[in-house]
Parts: sequence; C-alpha cells; structure tokens
Amino acid sequence: VYSEVLGEFNECYKLFMEMSHGRDIVAWTGIITAFAVYDPERAILLFGQLRHENLSPDWYTFSSVLKACAGLVTARHALTIHGQVIKGGFGAD
Repeated sequence: VYSEVLGEFNECYKLFMEMSHGRDIVAWTGIITAFAVYDPERAILLFGQLRHENLSPDWYTFSSVLKACAGLVTARHALTIHGQVIKGGFGAD
C-alpha cells in the first residue's frame, strides 16, 4: 500500500514540476502537504525550493512543513522553520 501511495505522490510531483504557470503558494502547499507524511524529506526539500523561488509561505504551508519535520524528528529543521514562522509574522496565530 505504501508504495502505491508513494507512486501516486511521485506522479503528482511530476505533474507539479511540469507546470509552467500557476505554481502559486496554494499549489506549493498542496504538494508539500502531500509529501509531509509519506516522504517528509522531500516535503522539506520542496519547502526549500518554494523559498528559493521567493514565494512567501502562509500558515498552511508552515503547518505542513512542520508536520514533515515532526515525521523526521529533526529539531534543527523544526527550529529553522519556527524562525521563519516568527519572521513571517505568524507567531501570534
């Protein structure tokens, strides 16, 4: 079952990467959320790509990438993302 689900996510990822237009924060958050549970490392890498494209993550994006961090149990990633949450003005939410 895991390989079937991951295969579907990989197909979604392929389609996402082929998109030339419309890769807005909603699309990025969707693909990050899809990978957060089954492939958290890829979710974190995708978050890095999102930041590289100078998009501003929203609360939903941060929530998904933090879920990925929890799946990896990496305090360093979680602290980095937490810093970005605060810097982005989402600390009071």
